[in-house]
Amino acid sequence: MPKISIILPIYNVAKYLPRCVDSVLNQTLEDIEIILATDGPEDCDAICAEYAQKDPRVKVVLHPGSYGKAINQGIKLATGEYIGIVETDDWCDSTMFEKLYRTAKKFDADVAKSSFYRVKKHKMRKKDFSHKTELLTLDKNRDFFWFMSSLWSAIYKTEFLKKKQIFFIEDRLSFIDTPFVLETFVKADRFVYLPEALYFYNCANPDASVKSSGKVLDAVKAEDFFYDRIETRVFSRIKKEYLIGLASRLLWNFKRFTTDEDRCLFWKAAHAYVTKIGVTNDDLSLFSSEYSKQFLISLIKLEDYKDCKKVDCTPKGLKFFGLSLLKKEVIAWKEINYYLFGIFPLFCVKTENGKHIYKLFRFFSI
Repeated sequence: MPKISIILPIYNVAKYLPRCVDSVLNQTLEDIEIILATDGPEDCDAICAEYAQKDPRVKVVLHPGSYGKAINQGIKLATGEYIGIVETDDWCDSTMFEKLYRTAKKFDADVAKSSFYRVKKHKMRKKDFSHKTELLTLDKNRDFFWFMSSLWSAIYKTEFLKKKQIFFIEDRLSFIDTPFVLETFVKADRFVYLPEALYFYNCANPDASVKSSGKVLDAVKAEDFFYDRIETRVFSRIKKEYLIGLASRLLWNFKRFTTDEDRCLFWKAAHAYVTKIGVTNDDLSLFSSEYSKQFLISLIKLEDYKDCKKVDCTPKGLKFFGLSLLKKEVIAWKEINYYLFGIFPLFCVKTENGKHIYKLFRFFSI
């Protein structure tokens, strides 16, 4: 039995694939098996075949049919004690799996996770959840739900995944890592975090599916998949923290869209989802961001995006002789206007194609 089976779901990444596979093959932990699950095209298939000929640790799964099917088939084939999942436009530090395995064994953990680097145009920024190695629990670390889903900088006990029947959505969707990460955290008896950054997350791939504005409903479908797989009593324990992460994820997705048609379609689906899970005022008590809180409240109250009105998100306490020192006015969650004393316009920030556009002293509407 190898210590870790590492699954690489592959589709149209020939440009990045050798760097990724080499980073896995060159791990200081040599007792591993590598499962290359390729959906093509031909250049990717050829690269996988070449690696399988060179190294007996490499197995190839041909054309599973989707990202989720690739990982699910990989889990079924895996013979390792633990399972790792690596995105094939990313790469790993050479010590990553050895350190994760050592940490997992020390704590007998179902999941061992490290921090990671965001890499964009040769610039790296470390992402952290915690600042020390420790076991995370639902009761003490529910803010885990607020952070970016990152299934790849971790290993998962194979027996745990199979016993708890944790698997991926097999439809061709983006954002299906979110329910997997949340479900493993909720169901793990022992979840350990290693703050050292050991994984390099490539943000510069222009072909990444997460950047496609065409996948309008994928994020909502992913959240719904998670909710349907969690027991009601467990969900009630994590609901407040989950809603903070949910609002952040839905808002990030909403701001990607460039047409009112996409915004309306997304809004209607998101409204249906938050209505389904039921949200009370008490559920919103932990929000620190008035902006994302008001976005979620609008989603709950309004079925149609076009009914969005201006929302005043003036920070509490910033008052001067009864006037708001800095007034922050959000218009349909795509444009933010800032006023001095709530009267004099300072500048405007508008989101277009995921980028922020700043203008001083003059406002423009969507």
